[in-house]
Amino acid sequence: ASKAFSHYQVDKKTAGDDRRNDVSVIHIDSRNILWIGTPYGLFRFERSTGTFTKYQSHNSHNSNALEQVVSIIEDRGGILWVGIFRVGIGRYDRDKDKFTFYANDPKNSHSLSDDIVSPIYEDRSGILWVGTAWGGINKLDGARKPFHHYTQDPAYPTSLSDKNVYDICADRSGTLWVATTGGLNRLNNRTSTFVHYKNDPKNPKSISSNFVRSVIEDSRGAIWVGTSENTGLDRLDPPKRGGTWQGDGHFI
Repeated sequence: ASKAFSHYQVDKKTAGDDRRNDVSVIHIDSRNILWIGTPYGLFRFERSTGTFTKYQSHNSHNSNALEQVVSIIEDRGGILWVGIFRVGIGRYDRDKDKFTFYANDPKNSHSLSDDIVSPIYEDRSGILWVGTAWGGINKLDGARKPFHHYTQDPAYPTSLSDKNVYDICADRSGTLWVATTGGLNRLNNRTSTFVHYKNDPKNPKSISSNFVRSVIEDSRGAIWVGTSENTGLDRLDPPKRGGTWQGDGHFI
């Protein structure tokens, strides 16, 4: 038998905008609370009571800094991190019920590299990685407050292949993979350099497109890559035991 869906919507008659019910991202935290990010703000849903709470918070540049939420994660310490379009990232301390915002400051080279944020990812060491549209990726170690940037630099061939980042993940060895509009990147943590996986029209086993939207590792250690430009899904199998990842790759 089919199951019926329950619907949760803003009253369209009073919302004044047909897009008030657009939802960008959903996250369930360790306390079983549902967080909903929308183009019109951040909402918290208490499933026990069926009630929504909209969060509003202000910074010096924005009357409501929590509009246009695009990503939400909870770190291992229970802190909620929210990616906000053209604002940067917000850090929510639930014990204090307070948001702290991190944004680009042109006068501070250790601030967030760009305010157009997309993915936020926490690796197994507790380090946060923040992807942006124009500033590559940012590394935030809880023990070191300044951001460390990895971006595209044409003068350095082993820098990030493109500054526009769509997705980030780490594999079982802790190696970071970065999906960009200029190919797939694998970070060498020891040298802080990147290996690039790009499409080669002469090689049918190369990645099918340089426009990479998503990346994830499966239970066997294979890397799955979602591409754009009507080129589909790619798989990069892990190296054999004792082997290492190759720069060119062998995509299926």
